[in-house]
Amino acid sequence: MKPPARLLEDADLLAYAAVPPSARFTGRLHLFVGSERIGPVPFLAICKPHDERGLLLVHCDESWGIVGLQAWNGPGVEPVLTLEDMKSKAERYYEGLMDSWMAVPSGDMDVIAERQLVLRKDDGDIDVTVKIGRPELDASGENWRCPYEIWFGDSRKTMAMHGVDSIQALQLTIATLDVELEFGAKKYSGKLYLYDEPFISMLENSGLQVRST
Repeated sequence: MKPPARLLEDADLLAYAAVPPSARFTGRLHLFVGSERIGPVPFLAICKPHDERGLLLVHCDESWGIVGLQAWNGPGVEPVLTLEDMKSKAERYYEGLMDSWMAVPSGDMDVIAERQLVLRKDDGDIDVTVKIGRPELDASGENWRCPYEIWFGDSRKTMAMHGVDSIQALQLTIATLDVELEFGAKKYSGKLYLYDEPFISMLENSGLQVRST
């Protein structure tokens, strides 16, 4: 049973899993709703909020109703930024779950631009893919959002930048991609290349520059 595409209104669904009978609930989960501690559930999902760093682990019942949410966003707590890291978190609660995760394709994002890079590492290369979606009005109906995806191998991160119009949202997305790529290269201990040349910036050799007045 697949989850609804919009499990959360303000977050994108990245992956989901049906907890198999072979997976053991470890009891390490300390998640409370009010005074009630959440126990084992049949479904889990990983979502990316639109306006926050880090991923969410969503605990769901047999009808994909949300039982509880986990967000690593407290003071001094490092957010969980990649699918693989979140899957490892979930594995602490359900041993044997790792192979049950299903990635959600980006079919709902209207991709308008894509770039392929390579992250070169001492122990082998990783394919890196950047996708930019078509800017669209956000939930407010007044501002715009421009979604994007970055893949480092099988690990995907999705997010959107917001602006007062579609151009600003797109500009902020392109600027943010440089930061995201630099962070990813450091995380995976490699160096990015584009067409066999060291990658510098998404705008390198674009001919774009700020107009002076």
